[in-house]
Amino acid sequence: MRNLFDQYTQPENRLTHALCLTLFHDRNLLVPFLKWTGIGDVPNASSLMVAQQTVPGSSFGEASDETGLPDLCIYNAEGWGVFFEMKVQAKLTSSQLKRHISTVQRYGFDKPSLVAVTVEDVTVAVPEGTICLRWSDLYLWFAKRTNSFWAQEFVHYMEIF
Repeated sequence: MRNLFDQYTQPENRLTHALCLTLFHDRNLLVPFLKWTGIGDVPNASSLMVAQQTVPGSSFGEASDETGLPDLCIYNAEGWGVFFEMKVQAKLTSSQLKRHISTVQRYGFDKPSLVAVTVEDVTVAVPEGTICLRWSDLYLWFAKRTNSFWAQEFVHYMEIF
């Protein structure tokens, strides 16, 4: 049977989609997760939107990989936002992160937070303020959320993955 997270063919997009659905469906995880990543001043979860493969405020197809399309966005209508770049097989590049910042600033996010999630420790220079995490860190954080169906589904999916 196909897993509910399997909506994409690329591994990076599959894990990103799984994280996106987990945070979207269990709003109780959203603020604690963002605070755990190191994001400060997180708004109330009810005001936050969670989206994948888009830039909030852009039209479909308007922003692309060439201009800096974040893998995951958590944001609100007041211009607060956290933008994620996820890597599973490909290497993280400084230029990609810089494009993400430029793109989201163009769409009204003056002080965006950027989080890079990779398999191994980041070895490239990253823009100032970028938070770097490993997928194994996310696994451990979500594994401790035993009272959340969605967290446990995400952990199980990561184990199979």
